[in-house]
Amino acid sequence: TSTGAASLSVATNDGSVTTTDVISIDVAPAVTPQNIAPVNHVPTTTQAATLGSTLGFYYTTNNNISVSDADAGSNLETVTLSATNGTINLAQSLITESGITFSVGDGIADQTMTFSGTVSQVNIALGWVGFNGTSTGAASLSVATNDGTVTTTDVIDINVA
Repeated sequence: TSTGAASLSVATNDGSVTTTDVISIDVAPAVTPQNIAPVNHVPTTTQAATLGSTLGFYYTTNNNISVSDADAGSNLETVTLSATNGTINLAQSLITESGITFSVGDGIADQTMTFSGTVSQVNIALGWVGFNGTSTGAASLSVATNDGTVTTTDVIDINVA
């Protein structure tokens, strides 16, 4: 459980004589585990939106957004949602329930928002994400999750009619 020099004493006995040898061993530091990057779970197909209406990302429509991180434990994840040609909303009741903390935006009609919380808190907040297109044509919603070391970014393509 420690690093540096350690010694091992080996005693042998042939029945009449005991011989003792001391072997010095340099113990290397413990292996440092590698960080496992967070994973964004997002729809993989282009989403269809209508100008003037909200495109909702949630479980019941099977296009939900969530995050996982195998080695996060109780550490905080920072999620940035960014819209191209649109704005993003989170359900206010889920923001309150989740306990996330915003550093950019407030979860209401933001083009970009950044918030932090545990994986569980982040996923509660992401339980309903709304996208509102600001013009017809190509749009996107970017999801970037940082675990303090590594950032994983995924982009959801959206067609606004």
